[in-house]
Amino acid sequence: MMCQLKAQIDQNRTKIAEFRYKVLGDYQTISNSETFGNASSEIDHESLLKLKLGIPLVIRDDKLFGLQLLYYQHHFNFDDEDFTGNYDLYNHLSGQAFSNLGIRGLYQFDVSENEQMTLTAGFEARGDEIKWNRNTAKVFISGIYKKKLNDRTKIGYGGVFAHGLKLTSVYPIFT
Repeated sequence: MMCQLKAQIDQNRTKIAEFRYKVLGDYQTISNSETFGNASSEIDHESLLKLKLGIPLVIRDDKLFGLQLLYYQHHFNFDDEDFTGNYDLYNHLSGQAFSNLGIRGLYQFDVSENEQMTLTAGFEARGDEIKWNRNTAKVFISGIYKKKLNDRTKIGYGGVFAHGLKLTSVYPIFT
């Protein structure tokens, strides 16, 4: 007996939930800054935890609306035996948890049979403490207009506005 299954899989489909844990270890850092001083250290290991949860609110052929909750946590653990000098940055980083907590939204809709608009926006707070201020906050919004020229070709353009770490960025997108 033989069974054959065929399915078309959308490679661009967004993940509903994502869990990642990365560990990078045994590397050295060196600073020879006139402003911040000279120091070197060996990082025993660095870890990054990423959690994302997508919540689809509207899924229709012509419309998609959803939210994504995200949480990242980053740790640096230094090898104290190899630490040279009294370097405030390394002292602050060692064993400290740096977190990122945020929410993102997506709204995608068909303008016509061959045209589509995608709007995304997000708010995030990052740092060694989760608080909302101009040093830790990140805000962004983007819009992309896509047009289907034929069955194999789509073109698009749009823009992004982002503000984070006291810097504002505005740039175009071409797809």
